[in-house]
Amino acid sequence: MIQQKLQERKLPELMKSNDGTPICIQEQWMKHRAELLESLSREIYGFTPAPPSAVSAEITEHRDALAGKAVWDSIQLSFDTPNGTFSFPFVLVLPAVKEKVPVFLSISFRKDIPDLYLPAEEIIDHGYGFAMFCYQDVTSDGPDWDGIAAMYP
Repeated sequence: MIQQKLQERKLPELMKSNDGTPICIQEQWMKHRAELLESLSREIYGFTPAPPSAVSAEITEHRDALAGKAVWDSIQLSFDTPNGTFSFPFVLVLPAVKEKVPVFLSISFRKDIPDLYLPAEEIIDHGYGFAMFCYQDVTSDGPDWDGIAAMYP
């Protein structure tokens, strides 16, 4: 039953190139891999846009946080797109130390930043920082192409 459904879908054979040549050596696989990635990008996922020509960040709030153990910066990040400038807010919270520290990136599903599911104090206590933004500030869940998606062809 499953085999029949797969055959009905007429999926491309993984180990055959687009012209039907069997994939036997690494060089053939690397060429075919590029073909597969191009096909997935064209048909399903879309292509990654080029990096923006300019990116800017404006600190809109700077304060101590977590009983003085951390520094909290609210930042407005802006960058150029083919359809104009796009910007969104995010929060960067770092331990109150002078050294550079690794940072976790958290995409929040709530407007509360940090939300109650992010162990903010534990992250800071272990010497890490975190950056966090709410996905709704970047795009919506609706059927329309809005937010950052509307900024690219």
